[in-house]
Amino acid sequence: MANKEKNPEGEIRAVNGDKLRINDHVYYAPPWRDRIQPYTIARIMEWLPDEGSPKGSKITRARLNIYYRANEPWTRNVADSRALQATMCTDKVPLNYLRGKCHVSHKDKINNFNEWRKTEDCFYYARFYDPYVKQDYEIILSSEVTNIPDNIKSILTYRYDLILTEKDFIPNLTDELRICSVCEKWTPPDDSVRCDRCSKYFHTGCPDPPVENKPNKKGWAWFCGPCSKDHREEVAQLGAQNANRVAKGKPGKAIAKTQKAKQDERAKAKQSSSFNGGGAASTKYWKKWPYRYFGSYTTAEDVLDPDDMIYAIARPRMGPKYQATSIPHVGQFQYNDTDLEERGAFKTVQAMACVTAGDIESGQLDLIMTSVLNSEKPLPAHPYSVAVLDEVLRTITFASPWKALAFEHIFHRDTTMAYPWKDDDVRLYDTPWTAEERLLFEKALQDGIDQHGQPGDLKIAQEYVTTKTRAEIVRYYTLWKNELMGDKLKEAQSGAHKEAHKSFLGQPAILTSAAADAPADYDSDAGSDADIPRGIKPVCSVCKSRTSEKWWKGPSVLPGDHLLCNSCSASWRKYNDPRVQRAIEEGQSRAASDRNEGERQAGRRVKAAASKPASPAPGKNGTPPSKAVTKPAIPRFCVCCKTTGPADTIARCQYCLLTVHPACGGFPPEEFVEPWTCDICANEKSPESRITYHCLLCPIPDAKRRQTLESTPEPTYCRAMKPTEGRGWVHIMCSIFTPEVYFTDAKHMKLVEGVSMVPQSRWRATCAVCNISGHGACVKCADCSNEFHLSCAWLAGCTFGFEIQPIKVSRRDQHPVVSFKKETGAMNALVWCGAHDMSGRTIYSLGEVDPKTGLTALQVFCKTYKQIPLDTFALLRKAQRLDALMGHKGDMGSPWITPKISKCRRCGSTNSPFYYPDLPEIKTDEDMDVDEVETEENLLCHSCYSKKIKAPERSEMGDDWEESSSDYDDEVW
Repeated sequence: MANKEKNPEGEIRAVNGDKLRINDHVYYAPPWRDRIQPYTIARIMEWLPDEGSPKGSKITRARLNIYYRANEPWTRNVADSRALQATMCTDKVPLNYLRGKCHVSHKDKINNFNEWRKTEDCFYYARFYDPYVKQDYEIILSSEVTNIPDNIKSILTYRYDLILTEKDFIPNLTDELRICSVCEKWTPPDDSVRCDRCSKYFHTGCPDPPVENKPNKKGWAWFCGPCSKDHREEVAQLGAQNANRVAKGKPGKAIAKTQKAKQDERAKAKQSSSFNGGGAASTKYWKKWPYRYFGSYTTAEDVLDPDDMIYAIARPRMGPKYQATSIPHVGQFQYNDTDLEERGAFKTVQAMACVTAGDIESGQLDLIMTSVLNSEKPLPAHPYSVAVLDEVLRTITFASPWKALAFEHIFHRDTTMAYPWKDDDVRLYDTPWTAEERLLFEKALQDGIDQHGQPGDLKIAQEYVTTKTRAEIVRYYTLWKNELMGDKLKEAQSGAHKEAHKSFLGQPAILTSAAADAPADYDSDAGSDADIPRGIKPVCSVCKSRTSEKWWKGPSVLPGDHLLCNSCSASWRKYNDPRVQRAIEEGQSRAASDRNEGERQAGRRVKAAASKPASPAPGKNGTPPSKAVTKPAIPRFCVCCKTTGPADTIARCQYCLLTVHPACGGFPPEEFVEPWTCDICANEKSPESRITYHCLLCPIPDAKRRQTLESTPEPTYCRAMKPTEGRGWVHIMCSIFTPEVYFTDAKHMKLVEGVSMVPQSRWRATCAVCNISGHGACVKCADCSNEFHLSCAWLAGCTFGFEIQPIKVSRRDQHPVVSFKKETGAMNALVWCGAHDMSGRTIYSLGEVDPKTGLTALQVFCKTYKQIPLDTFALLRKAQRLDALMGHKGDMGSPWITPKISKCRRCGSTNSPFYYPDLPEIKTDEDMDVDEVETEENLLCHSCYSKKIKAPERSEMGDDWEESSSDYDDEVW
């Protein structure tokens, strides 16, 4: 329970015991039953008493400045859980909402950014988001603003350390001081022009004549008077020596500050900043705010006013661009108040004959109600229902102006109303529902509850109750629900129905009377503790851990028992852990898919029931036979591309339940046949590789980690592995994103070759996720120097994808080029850590499909860049890799070699087990030509060489040997 101090500037203790002061950053959240979401990060602006209490009362509330998570304003995927968005939104909350203390600083005020991100309870921000104008702004240091006068800069830097501005306006603020060349005064960006020839600045009113419109459009430029004159002279004297003369305009004032002086000033300001123990510089606050807006819509002189508005300003919406000027048009209706009898060009929408006048004596409202409903028939069960009262008011409103009748002289002829756009008349009130119609309606609602846990759509109810319109069904549903709730309320008040206040696993516990009567500052986070019954072994819904010091309740969309272990709960509540967030999104997508599938199945059953006879043949005991309900197929979730799809497009292993798309699992979709078995389970049944399934490119897990992985009930993408040439195993993602690794068969992503060719620098690198070095090969982030194991990066939520870089047409024959969707170029498999913003970049995920070819990005990349040439030999490739490991010299630029095809000089045969050099029989040293012996053209196959060495036995042939042997060769070969 928070300690309530009387001194507003004093300390307040949070729920966990942390001491809190003004301008400290805290976690805050409402009670668990109202939250079921991560903590919100905010800054304490002031302490407040109860609303309406006199001055000096006890402190019970706090006014907080809220920060958004980086993925909240646009709901985009941001992997860095330490990134925040600054705002100017405030909230007043009770003190018991404050959960603990944290540290938040601007990115430029942090000394060691990497260490700051690794420190517990530390966050950073670099942008500002305004939810009212729905626009984000950049936050820069006020000391970096140089293009303003000294008196304005001194006030700005004295009050604020940070300023908000548009991204495109930052160069105008950080540029050198701009001085007008005419009046030698500072030129504001919105009231100045720049000569495109001499690069001097002028006020729009200083040149003669003044500049009326600034050349803001691309392709337009403005010249000052002297430059324009020089330009005309150069054009007139084109080709002369003075054609290239440099323009000499009126000399302006020199720039006040050089680049070096500006850098020295920034360094001095940075050194003079006081640093605290957290590694970030302290921040100034002016009227409770650390920053203000200073952008393209700010007048610089307004900063001198201490009461100037500091909030972000949007583009003014004035002028013909935003306001439309309406002009009279032909046929426009002119309303005339004096002439009520004439309605101009408009005709009566409803039938005027339905309303008449009569000589009825003065009566009361019941008489009019009876006349509206039909005086010859009794009133319905609900004479004062909404439909009847609406019709009475409509009749009086439309009839009174025309006939000037009194209230009691209006009646209706019939119980229906005629509409010109409908064929049949519309009744003024709904007919009573029969018992059969009630049963059909309740059956439609019950079928919806059986399918996806909530009442069915009223559109489906209309297909059950065909005698009622949709409007009647909607009105009846309101009455039916009110009657049902009224019956439950009566039962609860009479004591006939007493609900047991018991909480089941995974749902928020119902407060008891003691908790309901507790003071407002009780520990409202206690409701998130999970009460585990005896005999139940809890499992974390995210990391699948079975051991934890304390168990916490998670969102109800999580799989399993909706529980979180102590580590996952802290990571989710404080940092909005991407793993938990992905599990929540997956649960929501599964629930939506189940609802959609249930609705489709229900629609099919309704249509099938409508096509069959209304009353089926009864059974032997006189009761109609029960209809067999087909259970809808549950969609499956691919652990690789994180998408949900139909069960016939996603493969699920019949043993380990690994679910992947065929393209993501390493086999063509046309080979997908149920039941399917993954490579690891197939090796368990028929061992062809090792039975210890450890990736050769990942660090060896310890005993605790191995036990956790083996006890995981739901496999992840780390379960998808492929065998190597040495009968080992490698993750599919490790083989794809490691450049030195290739496939013998890229279509099936096996066998994996080239693990031994991974350079030693990758094995010695330290993983930024697990901090292990010397075990496992690391890859580098595509945009920074962080290195990590691929499996660690996958579990940490890093971005995996493919990026296409364009290549010149003249060099495309030197590099493999792919065409995917609308891009053509070299495809690269890259990984990005969570510190990078991927918005604005075209990154293709592993499962993204090209609509033209029907292939995924993963398949296209493997086919083009991971396939070993088919004309090479596996044994030769292995020998070359062995030579590279043993340190033999040679060209090891490629993991495989293409052998040269030898050819016999005599017979031209290329199919010989061995080739011999065709040496001359007798030659002296002077006549010996070594080059002739070693060239491949002087080779003989085994058959020809055998005939040659037997040639001396035929010496009796004498001089005819050469000719005979030549004929013999031609005859044989």
